Amino acid sequence: MSHPSGVASCTILASLLFGAPLFGQAISFSAIGGVTPTSDYSSSVSTSRFDNFLNFDGTVTTRTQIITTRRGTPVAGAKVEFALPGSWSVEVDLLRTGYRGTSVIRFNPPFQRFPDWPPVTGTGPSKLSEAGVDIPVLGKYRFVAQHGPRPILEAGMSFRPWLTPTSLSRRGYVVGGGLQFRRGTVVFEPTVRSYTIAARIPGV
Repeated sequence: MSHPSGVASCTILASLLFGAPLFGQAISFSAIGGVTPTSDYSSSVSTSRFDNFLNFDGTVTTRTQIITTRRGTPVAGAKVEFALPGSWSVEVDLLRTGYRGTSVIRFNPPFQRFPDWPPVTGTGPSKLSEAGVDIPVLGKYRFVAQHGPRPILEAGMSFRPWLTPTSLSRRGYVVGGGLQFRRGTVVFEPTVRSYTIAARIPGV
């Protein structure tokens, strides 16, 4: 059984561009990395019944899985940005990340198939670790600033076409904002992004 639900996570990223953009500033490439200060997805509970595995006394055991997620997942990858007229651009990222948590399973009543078997009350806690690749496609706008950093707003969608854990959907929505700092040929852009995705807590 799976229980989809809408969840939101936050990622702090920073991109760093050395040198001049290619093709007259139409296309630029840079490295990007960061961390997720919030949980990878919401902690949740899923339940299912062992209808095909009755206890020796005829009772049916209910299985409850409790997943508690972790924070601080690293994110790293590369991005390409296509400049548009004015202060607009389109950014495409390729980000390697992961999804981590802890799973505890409890049986109520304890599962006991045969009278001479010891009753099983549950399993865990066990660690969960799933690899993932995010490909955000974002529209960006950089405000004009006479002095100091330029504010940035961005929004779009994130896709996970491969290395996708079954507990998460393959696409979601992204909004973010940050600042652009320029020092000669070096451009530094710290950004905070919020991801809204659908999570599916795995069960049986």
